Amino acid sequence: MIAKNFHSSSFRDPSGYVFIEDGIIKRVIHPIYFEQYNKLTESGFFKVLFNNRLLIPHQELTNTNEQIVIQPNKVSFITYPYEWSFNQYKEAALLTLKLQKYSLEHGFSLKDASAFNITFHNGKAIFIDTLSFDFYAENSPWRAYKQFITHFLGPLVLSYFHGAQMLKLTSNFIDGIPVNNGNSNSSNQRSGRGGYDYGNAASDINPDDIESINVLKGAAATALYGSRASNGVVMITTKKGSAKKGIGVTVTSSLTLGNADKETLPVYQKKYGAGYGPYYDDATGYFGLADVNGDGIDDLTTPFTEDASYGAEFDPTLLVYQWNSIYPQLPGYQIATPWVCLLYTSDAADE
Repeated sequence: MIAKNFHSSSFRDPSGYVFIEDGIIKRVIHPIYFEQYNKLTESGFFKVLFNNRLLIPHQELTNTNEQIVIQPNKVSFITYPYEWSFNQYKEAALLTLKLQKYSLEHGFSLKDASAFNITFHNGKAIFIDTLSFDFYAENSPWRAYKQFITHFLGPLVLSYFHGAQMLKLTSNFIDGIPVNNGNSNSSNQRSGRGGYDYGNAASDINPDDIESINVLKGAAATALYGSRASNGVVMITTKKGSAKKGIGVTVTSSLTLGNADKETLPVYQKKYGAGYGPYYDDATGYFGLADVNGDGIDDLTTPFTEDASYGAEFDPTLLVYQWNSIYPQLPGYQIATPWVCLLYTSDAADE
């Protein structure tokens, strides 16, 4: 292979690299990725993604013991994340999650989740990094999770609250926008218990009050903010106040409409109730004991202080004093009710 044909942007992945030959983009696959590539091909995994226009199709040109060369279909016009609208960026994020979900269902996982792995072709987001799929290791976390946060979640949250211009930051942060969710909330507030969630300082900024946004990198950033700024700083300068005659009230409103993709919604179980396991007061260990109705005899109660659902299996023949039984202002005060799941949809999981 002629060195000058080695594409300058293809240097990170040890599985292979992209090169250009006679104006045609091709890709070399190294032996280190042969096992994954062959399994993805032989199992029909690639074919399903091709047919559903989720992954750019490719043709295999050569296959030797030293390398495999493939040629992906040509995309006539490449767009980059910093050029996308909010809805395009959202579509790209959902495509990444959809591919990860499908991969896990078939024993694979995305080893990276860069926004630059996606472009738009024929009016639809499509994945273009063929070698991003790897074998899934049982009980291991998603190795690309952090990258998904910095490449997708962070930019989308910033643009949702502060305007689509925030997506342009990805041109300066090719490795993703660093996300710092630091705040002054207590541990109880952060875990959804007592108190209020005050968010962080970024949520207090009104987009209409922004004068300028500057990106500091390298020494300019660390000189001002230390090691926390080693990945750069997004400096937001707000407008200066000025005296005006009259009240000077400005009203700004916006409306956003969208459709939820059911495939990305959580699936809830309806088999087990509140609790963390058999760690409580009654003989089974799944329920508390307290005299709720005032008859001098301990009653079965749900574990009131817990926020997990790993407790006793639901049983409609079992009467338990639940959350509504301890508040005098509620109709169910001091009344035991069947141990059943009260709210669930037809999409809820059986287990």
